[in-house]
Amino acid sequence: MKKHIWYKTVILLPISYQYKYIIGDSKWELDHTQPLVSDTNGNMNNSLKLAHEPDEFEFHEIFDTYLTGIGKEIGCFNFDKDFTQLVVRRTLGDGNCLCNAATMAIWNSHDIAQLVRICLRNTFNNLKDQLYPYFETEFIKNSKYIFGSSFEISQNDILAEWKAEEACLLSQSRYLTSFHTFLLSNVIRRPIILFADEISQNQGLGGLYFPWLWHEKLPPDELEYKNPLALLYYENHYSLLVPTSEKGYYPIVDQTGKLLPLRFLPPHIKKNTREFLNQFFLFKNMKDKFFGVEFTVNNYSYNEN
Repeated sequence: MKKHIWYKTVILLPISYQYKYIIGDSKWELDHTQPLVSDTNGNMNNSLKLAHEPDEFEFHEIFDTYLTGIGKEIGCFNFDKDFTQLVVRRTLGDGNCLCNAATMAIWNSHDIAQLVRICLRNTFNNLKDQLYPYFETEFIKNSKYIFGSSFEISQNDILAEWKAEEACLLSQSRYLTSFHTFLLSNVIRRPIILFADEISQNQGLGGLYFPWLWHEKLPPDELEYKNPLALLYYENHYSLLVPTSEKGYYPIVDQTGKLLPLRFLPPHIKKNTREFLNQFFLFKNMKDKFFGVEFTVNNYSYNEN
């Protein structure tokens, strides 16, 4: 009988993995020449532990040390050792980088087929009436911040910008915006912490985004609902931020202790209170003025030790 060897090459990070082989449609097999381990359900799996320290080539293939340094330099993240340190994961810049960053965190691959972008488009089309009040409130707030409180905004101005946001979604390569980050938060049903430089924040991009459309539909103890996704926005590019441990705390303040901007709040929310934030985050008080929010991830943890 002629034998065939099937193989696939994948890039794995230096963490522990469990695996089995599937033969045919349903027969799972172990490799008894390799280490075995029992999972939390009592199933036996093969175990693979990659504990080596990647060489310089591997590190630069996976992580962007330049953007990681920029993030620390401008005070976006890694400004205090009590928070979990973050590194920037290289994210494809093809006009779909926001969705790519999300799918890298969730599925370990870029959104080449633009499945998430299609989800954003469908969510927008199906929920325009629910989304518009959030957009209108945020647009007016940002316009008055940039141009002054006396700046007059017409309904035509708001509708024109609304149409522009829709046009971005219809395109396969036009860059996505702060509104689409809010939309993404609702698609993945998780808060998003978008770290950005001060100029971007002043222009309405960067801060905290919440899945308001799901807020009253999910149970209050739904941990994934309170498990934020951390991204970086710098020079018109979104990147995934990778924590250096599987559990820890992200900052939701800047290096001065100021709370990051809260984006796309419902019109009835008037105060930025801790009670409001408790609906979306699990808090930990840090020293002095700093406080962080808990996260747990299963992919893309990197440890230099």
